Amino acid sequence: MHARGLHRHAEVKSAHAGEAPGHESRWDRNGYNSRVASCPSQLQRVLFASGLAKMTALGCWQQYSDKVIKPEGRADSERYGSLLTALANSLFDGKTEVEILDIGGDGTPVQSKCLSSSEEIEQHLQGDRPAFRLVSLSKKHSLKPFMIEKHSFLKVLTTHKIRPCFLDMFFGFRAQGELSEKSFGVWSQPAWRGQSTVICYQFRYIERNDHKQGSRWSERQIGVYHEISSHSDNSGVMILLHAMPGSKVQRRISKELADGTERGGHAQRLRPFQMHLLIFSSYLDEWRWYLDEIGTTCREMEDEILTAELKHDQSLSFSTLQTLRHLESKLITMVTILRTTVETIEQVALLCADFEQNDGSQIVARTNTPSPTVLIHVDTKNLQDLARRAQSYKASAKYIQSRAEKLIDTMASTKKANTQQRTSVNRS
Repeated sequence: MHARGLHRHAEVKSAHAGEAPGHESRWDRNGYNSRVASCPSQLQRVLFASGLAKMTALGCWQQYSDKVIKPEGRADSERYGSLLTALANSLFDGKTEVEILDIGGDGTPVQSKCLSSSEEIEQHLQGDRPAFRLVSLSKKHSLKPFMIEKHSFLKVLTTHKIRPCFLDMFFGFRAQGELSEKSFGVWSQPAWRGQSTVICYQFRYIERNDHKQGSRWSERQIGVYHEISSHSDNSGVMILLHAMPGSKVQRRISKELADGTERGGHAQRLRPFQMHLLIFSSYLDEWRWYLDEIGTTCREMEDEILTAELKHDQSLSFSTLQTLRHLESKLITMVTILRTTVETIEQVALLCADFEQNDGSQIVARTNTPSPTVLIHVDTKNLQDLARRAQSYKASAKYIQSRAEKLIDTMASTKKANTQQRTSVNRS
């Protein structure tokens, strides 16, 4: 055994030195324990054999192992562990409310469960993996942590062999709205030599709220991790990070999966990218109505400025300039978000086209479904259409932004001219 193997063997074994009689450990040549007192041996074999994590006696994830990090050379397991500890208060709530939706591969109906404790999550994850599983994590509202405990969160990652890219995206959901995360885009790994296709992205959107005071619109985000397998013996998994429980996209996806249960898990293998269509289409067109209000505000201010005598109305000059600056700040953020939205949808559309080219016919051939690649082709075209629509919203936002900037320049020039005129009069 090489030095790294010896070190890992000693490190993991020392964590289990206090096991009770009757629960002796069996160690394989890689230093993984195949039986731990607190968990069923079958589950532990799956978890350890996956090579995803070192486990404690409670079965909790510690860090991603070299077997996962190696194909993704940029991953730093020590850094991930440090960040999870440092950001725990911003990411994890003491309460638990996790929805898991399972679809069987043999036509069995959708089973949706809302789990409200770490024990319930542990018990559910010990069962057999379904053909497709959707895990939904929510917040009480967008500025709160996720309603899941840290060790349960890590159990979900370990059980489903979640790639490190998910944590890169997850850290962007800190409780505070971080300016640095506005342009976090998409991470993807297309299928290669029988591997799964992995998609991971953060999708920011605008949505009308019911607040009695303040802005009528809220900027929110949804996190998406999706692993798609083209092999009949592998299961698919999707994790969604929601800004609040029972979100619009959560309801739409649950309904779509429930309506497709006559095909069982094959529904996801036939049209895996339909889920992303539902996510994007649930919120994308809200930009039209938000930008409509912003544009109306900008036009009204143009009329006000062009008809006002700025040199005689100092209050108008100050308040209008302040409002314009605030509008400009909003538009800078919106343009940044929309640029990332366009790139994200375009990338997902490319992955869908690649999936259609390489995997679609094989999947449909195994499921005896007519028109092998028609459905996937339709999804590709629909995603491309959504990308063009997002591009038009970005162009509209940039146009309104340029109008606001022009108004600010006009006011600044007028104010400067008035100041120079007053100075000249005083001197004379």
